[in-house]
Parts: sequence; C-alpha cells; structure tokens
Amino acid sequence: MTNWLNTLLVASNGRPLTPAEGERVAEYGESLPDRLAAARRLEESHKWLAKQLAEVVGPKAAEWGLPREALVNDFVQSLTAVAHAMLLDDPAVLDETVVGPFRSLATALDIPSEELGDLFHAAWAALAKRLEPRQTALLQPYFQWAATALTDGEAQCMIETPAPVEV
Repeated sequence: MTNWLNTLLVASNGRPLTPAEGERVAEYGESLPDRLAAARRLEESHKWLAKQLAEVVGPKAAEWGLPREALVNDFVQSLTAVAHAMLLDDPAVLDETVVGPFRSLATALDIPSEELGDLFHAAWAALAKRLEPRQTALLQPYFQWAATALTDGEAQCMIETPAPVEV
C-alpha cells in the first residue's frame, strides 16, 4: 500500500525536504496522538455501532439475502480500514482497502454500490454523536470519501457503459 509519506520518502531519495514537504511531515507528526486517539475510539465503538446499525442494516440484509448480524459485524469491522487511512493521512488508501472490495461486493449482490455507500453515511451519523470534536474532524473526511467514491463510482460506471443497441 502506497501512501503520501511513502511516496515522499522514495521521491526525496535522500535529498532535503522542501519547506512544504517538511511542513506536511511536521503537521502529520503533531497530529499523530489525536489520530491514534480517534482510531482507538472508533475501535472501542465497534460493538456499540453494531447495535446502532442493526436497525438500518437489517432490512437491507433481508433484501440482499444475507444474515443481518453477519453483515452488520463485517461492515463494522471494515471500518478499521477507514481508521487506517485516517492514521496514514491518505484517503486514497481507501480506494484499495474499502472502495474496491465494496464495489466487488455490490457486483456480487447485484446491487448499486451506492447502497453500500449509504451504510457509511448511516455509520457516520451514529458515530459522530459519540466522538469528540477533534476525532470527528479527523474521521469525517474518510467516511465521506468512502461513501462518495461508492456513489460516484456507480454513476461513472453507468456513464461509461452504454446500453446495448438492438439492430
């Protein structure tokens, strides 16, 4: 998995960092304690969040022919990848760890990936009430990124795939 920090280290190849690069690394380092606290709070909230999402996911699970508790628990566990992206300070990591697997799941279930994106909105709505302001500020963009990527990805696929024409 490549993130901005790994890319920067490879690209610099021993050269001194530019002022902008140095500032970004310094800001990242200063934010690590808050990032770790936010990731820990998200992990501590897994059981609570699973209970909150049971009502939202239950009808969807039945519609998709999946067991409700398994779907809720798997979804909540997948939020660990959101925390990892936040810890790395790189939302693009979510494309590989969350968006791709969720698009594959949507394809397997024969549903629009937007429906899975809605689960991220529901999880955030519940979780935001439980977090401190700094934790909210750190995690919210990553939940939004995942939800938006699942929604926009579906729209983009529909645009790129024209309907077959009967001759």
